[in-house]
Order: sequence, then C-alpha cells, then structure tokens
Amino acid sequence: MTEERKEKCEIEDARHLRPCTTLDEAMIAENPKPRARGGLYLLALTNLKDWTPSRSFAVLKSGEHQEKGIILNFCPFCGEKIDIAVETEDV
Repeated sequence: MTEERKEKCEIEDARHLRPCTTLDEAMIAENPKPRARGGLYLLALTNLKDWTPSRSFAVLKSGEHQEKGIILNFCPFCGEKIDIAVETEDV
C-alpha cells in the first residue's frame, strides 16, 4: 500500500499548517524542547481555556536562531506561502 504524496502545503481553517510530504518528512517528529538542538519542527499552539489546538507553524532552529527559532513564511520545498496573517484592527 503506497501513501499518497501531498505536493503542496495547505493552511486549514486559516490557522493550521498541513505540510506537503517533503516538508513533513524533513521535520523532527517530537516537539522542540526549550534547549533543543537545531532542526525543523511543527509548532502547535494550544488554547489553554478549552485545550484545543489554536494555530500551527513550521519553525526552523539553526545558527544564531537556534534557541528561539524562526517561523517560516514559505515552504522551502513546494514554495507555498505557509505563514498565517494576523488580523488587526485600526487603533
């Protein structure tokens, strides 16, 4: 049985990243620990009021940004925009 390869990343419900197959394969399986070494992770944020997933991002920890990491705007493999625009009100 062969798995279907997902060619492009998708943003589901304007909040959750569903990575393409190549990005998914490149990610480290477990969530990054505060002192984790470099790598590519899927960071999922959780709403603490009802314990539901609220957003997810692809995070790269490398070089000078190894401690905090960098949220990726575009998938390095399929080229799709994977950041999530935050809506703001004019003050």
